[in-house]
Amino acid sequence: MAKVKGARIAIVHATRNSLQPIMDAFAKLWPEAEPINLLDESLLIDRQLAGELTPELSARIATLARHGEAIGGRCVLFSCSAFGAAIEAAGAELSVPVLRAYEAMIERALEIGPRLGLVATFQPTIDEMTVEIEAAAKARGIAVVIDPILAEGALDALGRDDHETHDAKVVEAALKLPKKCDVVLLAQYSMAPMHARIEKLTKHPTLSSPACAVEKIKGVLSGATGR
Repeated sequence: MAKVKGARIAIVHATRNSLQPIMDAFAKLWPEAEPINLLDESLLIDRQLAGELTPELSARIATLARHGEAIGGRCVLFSCSAFGAAIEAAGAELSVPVLRAYEAMIERALEIGPRLGLVATFQPTIDEMTVEIEAAAKARGIAVVIDPILAEGALDALGRDDHETHDAKVVEAALKLPKKCDVVLLAQYSMAPMHARIEKLTKHPTLSSPACAVEKIKGVLSGATGR
């Protein structure tokens, strides 16, 4: 078994815009790891067309998870949102940890405070994250207040490779969050480059999914190997 310092991590993406943020997070927080990216852009396209998480999409998620383990992944991370139930089911079949895109960020947010501001560019992400946050808070005996906001038009701009418009719409949405938020959660991986900017403008602690995910994976694998 490979040592954790050079662990291979399989990362499943539904959009190429999440590739660089997670690679940047590994480079900064765990440069010894070996992240391997698996991209299937049809996942996001078909999720949008279906309007729900279908059995066919769930089967594809399971196939990708198994492939991530088959190529030697010590952990499989899904950077794509709105597939939570399918990812959880896939993880139950594997012998390696399988992480959803934002579960580590939710855990960290609940350590900071119960009033959460949530910024997303995809409505199903808001729906799914709200359920997951509430479940995680209930398990911890915490009463949470969630203020979600959709950055309208940001996802379409990203699809046109118009990063300037995407970033502007995300920042605009973040600035509409209540002043009493304890922490701001940036749902999509594509928002990670704006972490420092949003934290400075909102004056709230701000979390991005990639950094939280890398820190959790490193901790989980370090614990598993006793290092």
